[in-house]
Amino acid sequence: MDDSKSVDVVGHGMLSDLGPRCAGYIGLLSLAQFLICIMIGAFADEDWVLFEDTLCYMGVSEVAFIRVMYPITCTVISIGIAIFGCIVARSSTRRLQVIGYYMCIPFAISLFGIGILNIDLAYIPHMVCVYLMGASGTLVIGLTAIDDFKHGNKVTLPFLVFVLAGFVYFTIFNMDYQQPFVYLGMFIWLIGKCLHLIVTDTAY
Repeated sequence: MDDSKSVDVVGHGMLSDLGPRCAGYIGLLSLAQFLICIMIGAFADEDWVLFEDTLCYMGVSEVAFIRVMYPITCTVISIGIAIFGCIVARSSTRRLQVIGYYMCIPFAISLFGIGILNIDLAYIPHMVCVYLMGASGTLVIGLTAIDDFKHGNKVTLPFLVFVLAGFVYFTIFNMDYQQPFVYLGMFIWLIGKCLHLIVTDTAY
């Protein structure tokens, strides 16, 4: 048997073994490490002030280990969210759910970019990542919520309205808070979905 074909079959089999429950654990663990590291950074850097400084400021902290920890933290959660989205999308047969979960990939890419790029708001690549994170995060929540509603689950619809309203408001009136708001909305959604996946081991 051809070796390359053997490797392909093995690789496909390994990916197929990662089901919705596994995706839930990956998502929760990624989020947990992110939140723990951010709390450590917030306590260790006395100059960082909640509700005044965005998380990006940890990337230029005067505390050396925070400057190193922050991009690593963003990288780890980016990989975790991308894997989470791919696994659940592959486990789903509903079009909106598939597209919604695959939108976790641009969200993860933007989060990675925000973690490693200059925080200067005049720096165009940084701002591209900020807008991409907001738009992709809103689409993740939006598309999955619409599909849930179509199939009788109306719980996530009010949350979608809240996220859309907040995203529009903070984008237009106070850009400084758009980023943490999107983080909050996406992470609340992620916790809920991960717990559901772990309990049911299904994409719905």
